[in-house]
Amino acid sequence: MARDGKTLKLVTRAELVIGKFQRIPGLLSWRDDVLVFQGIDGHTETIPPSRINKIVTADRMGSGRLLVKLEVLRFTDSEGEELEFVVARNSADAWRKMLGDWAGRQRLAETIAPETPKTASGSWWMRMATATATAAISAASGEAAVPEIRW
Repeated sequence: MARDGKTLKLVTRAELVIGKFQRIPGLLSWRDDVLVFQGIDGHTETIPPSRINKIVTADRMGSGRLLVKLEVLRFTDSEGEELEFVVARNSADAWRKMLGDWAGRQRLAETIAPETPKTASGSWWMRMATATATAAISAASGEAAVPEIRW
């Protein structure tokens, strides 16, 4: 699973759900921000993060079947197609943490605007540093107000 110099972030045993009572055992891994499943029968699924729209973890499968001591990771892609993986409960905790960190980085990357050209009020980085410093001072003095960044 670790080939071509790619870094593995998380690898767990998982089963790909292909029917209400049918699953393919294998390994589910996250490497270099790509989700990869490799089944023991040679079945492979690769999900690039750009296709992931929704991530759900639960103890009930999409078919309504209740899992005991297991959890399901359900990924919905941009076309509405769902992929479900059954994992052990402790593995689900590790996946939740790792996917939560990844989702946070994605949101942060979407909210940071590209650098704008310098204006009379200074560069974008200077305005951001000033706003961060003002927020730190406000937090230290006990004020709850968040400073407004003016462009």
